[in-house]
Amino acid sequence: NEIKHYKPVIDDRQTFAAEHGFKLGPQDSIGPAQMQVKNIEELVNVRDGKTGDYLYPQLQQFKDEPLKAALDPAKAPYFVAAYLLTEVAKIDRYNKIHRAVVVPINADTLAYRYNYDVFIDDHGVKRSLEPSEKLLRKITGTSNFEQCPWPMRGIVEKSNHVRNVKEAMKQVEPYLPK
Repeated sequence: NEIKHYKPVIDDRQTFAAEHGFKLGPQDSIGPAQMQVKNIEELVNVRDGKTGDYLYPQLQQFKDEPLKAALDPAKAPYFVAAYLLTEVAKIDRYNKIHRAVVVPINADTLAYRYNYDVFIDDHGVKRSLEPSEKLLRKITGTSNFEQCPWPMRGIVEKSNHVRNVKEAMKQVEPYLPK
């Protein structure tokens, strides 16, 4: 899905910056996984709160140049796997705190957490933003929309991103090993 929705002008600029060691913003997304710089850097450095060990020791092989590693199609899946495991843990913690509203842990909710796109608009309606609204929000840094980061009932169903991920999964399904 991220490759299918790759934006050449923006994404190529960010890839070029990462390849050549130029400064990127924490929200910039790079590589085939289109993962945010802040997430890549956090995943390489995150440690277990109890033991102090790296939570994802597999990522230590990329610690010197994590952004360049995230550009490599053979290495990007390591970051995606670590990110999804982190999101599973976040959803699990959320569910333990908010027992009345349980968020299921499944492909839809993980796809949503990867790129949540449902907001509550000025009229209290939950919806995915239109591309022009997303662009305006990115340019101005402000909006009248409240984010809905937790994929509870009524949120995932409105997500364009989840719908796109499901479509992308259908398209690659014939090529997956049986």
